[in-house]
Amino acid sequence: NTWGTITVIGLSPGTTNAFQVKARNGASVETAFGPASIRYTVPLAPTAGNNGPVNVGSALNLTASTVVGATNYNWTGPNGFISNVQNPTVSSSATLAMGGTYSVWVTGASGLNSATNTTTVTVNNPGSTPPVFTGITVNGTTLTLNATNGSPLGAWTLLSSTNLTTPLSRWPTNRTGIYNGSGNLSTNLVNTATNQMEFYILK
Repeated sequence: NTWGTITVIGLSPGTTNAFQVKARNGASVETAFGPASIRYTVPLAPTAGNNGPVNVGSALNLTASTVVGATNYNWTGPNGFISNVQNPTVSSSATLAMGGTYSVWVTGASGLNSATNTTTVTVNNPGSTPPVFTGITVNGTTLTLNATNGSPLGAWTLLSSTNLTTPLSRWPTNRTGIYNGSGNLSTNLVNTATNQMEFYILK
């Protein structure tokens, strides 16, 4: 006449286990309760991965292997990150704070969770290397500037002045843009003025 909870430990991942509850009275007569058997499958743990190391400003993605019978994927990570997507994007523009350990496990059809696997994300900050011009070409009134060493997918600003003695704080912004995924840029400027000389600074 007593109800209770039965805890089963030591189940092997990827195996199906059948259970049946029976009661035995003082005369050693057994009575089975419920279905003839209840089957539970423990899912295998997914393999975790990421696309790192990545630079600040780049996309950060996580990957988990496909687990047969999994009905849900569960991710946790730094800064309170959670996701139920198998291969989630943490951010399209990673920050240093997003580096660290991310954990993933799956839930099977029977409601049982797999073991947890982890992947460590490294986010680098390449900003210490200044961008540099790699080439300047002139075609008529069009000036093409090429540069490298920028932060991949980071923002750049081009300042220009006709007088090198002008304080840098007073140089006007000529244009802005985004470095490509390799940290390079190429931009065309059309000079319609009568200036014989113009100076540029990239930051």
